[in-house]
Amino acid sequence: MFSLKTMYEALADVGGDVDTVQMYLENGTPMGGFYTALFENNLARAVITADSHNKHKLIAITQWLLWYAPTACYGSPEKVHNWMYKGGYKQWNTLIKSLVDSKEVSA
Repeated sequence: MFSLKTMYEALADVGGDVDTVQMYLENGTPMGGFYTALFENNLARAVITADSHNKHKLIAITQWLLWYAPTACYGSPEKVHNWMYKGGYKQWNTLIKSLVDSKEVSA
């Protein structure tokens, strides 16, 4: 079963900035240059904007992104923009609930 706690623990294990990513995923809070570039699928910009810590963890953080992050929140600048515009996971969850027929939820 999917767990946010497990997802954030896995990010901490690879040395990622859990606070930055958590605020982005849950609330759509903008991230710094490295994480924005990484989530936008811009490898060249991610490498250029990474500090020394993130440069050494780039592969591990990218693997975490592919394994754990919701696909709606990464992959292109448009996806990142839409994720922020919608207000992150909490707002997407509300939006999805509003689109699903209540009869389907109770079934």
